[in-house]
Amino acid sequence: MLIDGRRLCAPADALAAFQLDFQRSCTAQVHDALQQAILQGKIPPRTALSEVAISSVIKVSRTPVREALAQLAEEPLVMIYRQVGTFVAMHIPESYFAD
Repeated sequence: MLIDGRRLCAPADALAAFQLDFQRSCTAQVHDALQQAILQGKIPPRTALSEVAISSVIKVSRTPVREALAQLAEEPLVMIYRQVGTFVAMHIPESYFAD
């Protein structure tokens, strides 16, 4: 998929099947979709995550994407570097794999 002449990488493929449920918060749905894609390895570590690209793929505004990425940074599944970008974390916390 091309956006503004640039090819989207893993997030576009991983989120292609996203369906918005109008009964739930957009932020919660974006968070859940990104979290599952990261935990399932569909979006690998160190992958750059663009608000613009994600919002374009799943057809929501940038605000719920930005809020979801901030939540994921607190977990910490992504790392946000000001003036640089947002990336999938190198290591997933063990708490995600505990019974």
